[in-house]
Formats: sequence, C-alpha cells, structure tokens
Amino acid sequence: MSVTTVFTLRVYALYVNNRFIKKLLVIVVTAINLALLGLVLVTATIISRNQTWVPSLKICLNPESPQRFYSLYYGSTLIAETIIAIATFYHAIHFYSKCRSLRRTNPGIIIAALHRDGFSYFALIFSTRLILCIMASFRH
Repeated sequence: MSVTTVFTLRVYALYVNNRFIKKLLVIVVTAINLALLGLVLVTATIISRNQTWVPSLKICLNPESPQRFYSLYYGSTLIAETIIAIATFYHAIHFYSKCRSLRRTNPGIIIAALHRDGFSYFALIFSTRLILCIMASFRH
C-alpha cells in the first residue's frame, strides 16, 4: 500500500487549495488501509487454523492459501488507485484549460510531470493489480 500512499500524497500536493479533495483523499486512503488491516487479520486467523508442521523442514506450511482474500486485497487497492487517477485526471483537465499561462513555467513543468507520472503509474499498477486480482479469483 505504500506505493498508493506515495501517489496519493502527490495528488494531495496538486490540490493545495482544494480542501474537499484533500479531505476525500485522506478519507479514502484511511478507509482502504483500515479495510486492508481487517482483511490481513481475518486472513491470518484463517491461515493459522490450517497450519501443518513439517518436521524435516522445521516450519509450518499452509496446504491451502485463501485465494479469495488475495482477490479482495487487490480489488480494494484498485478502488483507491482509481480514485487517485480520477483526481489526477480532473486536475489535469482543469490545469490545462484554466492555467494556460503556467504551462512553460517551472511550476507548470512540475505539475505536468506529476500528471504524466500519475497516469503512467495508474496504467502500470492498475493493469498489474487487475491481472493479479483475476488470477487470485481462480482456484488452482
């Protein structure tokens, strides 16, 4: 979740004067992190019930991994990342339509880089997590 948090902070910096968007981002990231914490606790409880001791390796192994929970994990992070991408897209549209005079200035170049990196991040991470979500939803 740390990658999502870093890019949330980048979007948070873009909306320096918009309190509503900043509060929304904080609420979404906090809610997703709390949901993931609950999911990890449930998964740890389920996994701990099915442990098998392997004396030759001197470790406990789980014969079945909870695939549904992995799918929920990747699905919940997809929600947060989609909200971050929408906020970045909205800012990019607003910036390029209302702030044409800033395009060639240093702040404009930095903002454009934040937009470009945000979209690249979303495309790469979203497609990767979507594939992992789909793979985790199928049982072997």
